Amino acid sequence: YMSVRLDAFIAKNLALGNDNSDDGDGAISTSDLKGVHRLKSGKFSAQLLCKGVTFCVGTYKLAADAALARDKALQLIKGSNAKPNFATEQDHKRSRAAELTRTGLEADPRAVQKYMSVKLDAISSTRRDSADNGERAILTSDWKGVYRCKKSGKYCAQLGFKGSIFYVGKYKLASDAALAHDKALKLFKVSNAKPNF
Repeated sequence: YMSVRLDAFIAKNLALGNDNSDDGDGAISTSDLKGVHRLKSGKFSAQLLCKGVTFCVGTYKLAADAALARDKALQLIKGSNAKPNFATEQDHKRSRAAELTRTGLEADPRAVQKYMSVKLDAISSTRRDSADNGERAILTSDWKGVYRCKKSGKYCAQLGFKGSIFYVGKYKLASDAALAHDKALKLFKVSNAKPNF
């Protein structure tokens, strides 16, 4: 199963013309915005990978809204040291307006902000509860690049690289997912990365 997933991973990368090198323009990027991943449904998932922990910040119709959600989560976690997609709120508004014009989609900004606030409150609450209990926030596995899927109970392998998140399959064992993560890491030739094994 792992070989099939990794072969698909390589094939998709080659089809997009990426060289997998650490100094390239970025591999299999599903969006030019950091932490934004396009789903099969056409919507955009906002995620933040920080110290091996994945924070999910919701699913949005627009890539610009997903990017803003990721930026706000990043600021919540890292504070002023964060490097956002949008330097100002105006940058987000311009990007959002251009995307709405280009796609013809409709997305009520008030509803989006309300949904985003709920997601950010959940992250803040989880981090606060984890800190009170002396635990790491939203850690679902002790392995790098591995988190447990709530619905299936399986372990998902993923790799965060140059602002994109790459999925490398679901596994019954966390150690298998960790190995898949490590193999994907080698494919990207990330010299300064520390593998699980």
